[in-house]
Amino acid sequence: MRNKYYTDFKISQYEDIDENSIQLINSTKARYIEPTEITYLGNPLIEALPPTLDMESIFLRVEKIPPYIDEERNKTEIERLEAIYRLNDYRFPFTKYYEVGLKISIALKRGYINKRIFSPDYTDSLKELNLILNNSANEIKEFKEGFLNMTLASSAPLGFSIIGVSGAGKSTTVNDILSFYPQVIHHTEYEEQKYYFAQVTWIKVDCTYDGNIKGLCQKIFYEFDKVLKTNYLQKYGNSRFSIDRMIIAISYLCMKHGLGMLIIDEIQHLKCSKRQDEAALNFFVSMMNEIKLPIVYIGTYKAIKHLSKDGRHIRRSMGIGMTEFRYLKDDAEFEMFLGELWEYQWVKNKTELTDEIKKLFHERTAGIVDLSVKLFMTVQFEAIRRGVEKITSKLIKEVANEKFALSKELTDAIIKYDINKLMKYEDLIAPADMEELFENCRHEVMSRSQAMEILKGEERKNSRNKKELINELRLFLSELGYNYNDFLNIVDELISIEGIRKPVSYLKQRLIKQIVLSKPQEVNGKKETKRINKKNITIDLTEDIKTIELP
Repeated sequence: MRNKYYTDFKISQYEDIDENSIQLINSTKARYIEPTEITYLGNPLIEALPPTLDMESIFLRVEKIPPYIDEERNKTEIERLEAIYRLNDYRFPFTKYYEVGLKISIALKRGYINKRIFSPDYTDSLKELNLILNNSANEIKEFKEGFLNMTLASSAPLGFSIIGVSGAGKSTTVNDILSFYPQVIHHTEYEEQKYYFAQVTWIKVDCTYDGNIKGLCQKIFYEFDKVLKTNYLQKYGNSRFSIDRMIIAISYLCMKHGLGMLIIDEIQHLKCSKRQDEAALNFFVSMMNEIKLPIVYIGTYKAIKHLSKDGRHIRRSMGIGMTEFRYLKDDAEFEMFLGELWEYQWVKNKTELTDEIKKLFHERTAGIVDLSVKLFMTVQFEAIRRGVEKITSKLIKEVANEKFALSKELTDAIIKYDINKLMKYEDLIAPADMEELFENCRHEVMSRSQAMEILKGEERKNSRNKKELINELRLFLSELGYNYNDFLNIVDELISIEGIRKPVSYLKQRLIKQIVLSKPQEVNGKKETKRINKKNITIDLTEDIKTIELP
């Protein structure tokens, strides 16, 4: 009798593990749910996956709003600067989230549909890949050539591409959707059959700038090691392994661990300038397609050059179409996004979102979400730093010009959707790093705050009062005909003992007594004795000093 399906959930069978929020579940025991699609029945790799979510469920999970109360605008400058930084994790659920979420769910399940881990075919495929992996270099070369000729007209791929301008939210959207899926699912029993299988649902790698196929392969080994605690990078990614052998090793590991999807981000950085690089990429894509592994390519418009050099890569990345992240038009969706973002103001004087400001924001960010959020944050940083404590059109223009300067050519290319021009740009001209902006503003505000505290502080008041007292005692001794410098030690000792809070008249009285009782002062290297004229004392001192008994 089959194990009962897991039914006690609202959105996902793993929701009590991730608390129904966006956070990566690294590893969990399998919980099977009954699929509605009949071709998925009886496949534990599919039944262990969360269900395909509807738009409302996706929106509820991805939306991430920062904590905010209006009274926070009365906090200190430093506290408000730190509060503004909460917006760095702000998520607004755009319709693209649903499109990407649906495609990832479909691609995962379609990739697993023929991977039934208890079937002889699955076991035979693993054995065959293992044998090829251990072949000689010449045998590997022969296999590659024969394989590529055989698979030119292979079945349709299962992945897709996500292309768009930098900062449009491509990677963020994919990362948030991937967080719905446990990255490693441990299977221990299915239909009363005990077994163990570690299913890796997805792996995501980033292409470093000027990266190559070898580096990409090594990153894939590293990601397997990270989630499974293995040592595949050391075993298969070392210098003794050719790129072709690495590709075969990856194919073997993808089958061995039931990899559901490979996501390659920043694909525009992949270097395929040489003929052998192009051949390696062909072999890599063909092998992944052969083992029915969905690949999701993420990149800027420049990536189209890599994916469509000979027409084959782009076809193989278009299994269920290309998702394009364009700018947000100046329409209802952008207005709703900016309207909700605008509520999070930590400046002292709140500004209403006018049509002029909406238009200005759209013009200066080209409707790019990431730039819009960062511009909003930076304008508030500057409003607090400068002490204006209000968002104005003038301030928005100044901040945009200084830190978010997009060339008119690039802005026009985005808005007019000029693909040829967009393909010229590696990335948008990125704004200054938010960490750096925040730290600079915080440092300046903190320095200003510290200065104000020092100016208002008790220590400064005491220091100021001491200086005023010393100046008064200096003048007093000068009027008596004495050089103040001759009695510095006496004055310091007096203030140290008596403090600065006592009446000046009393301190003058004590000073005179100390001078009279002191030994002859040494002036200019000679001992000299001066006596105080009683007449001067009685004239210049207060009534209290008249009581002093002079020797």
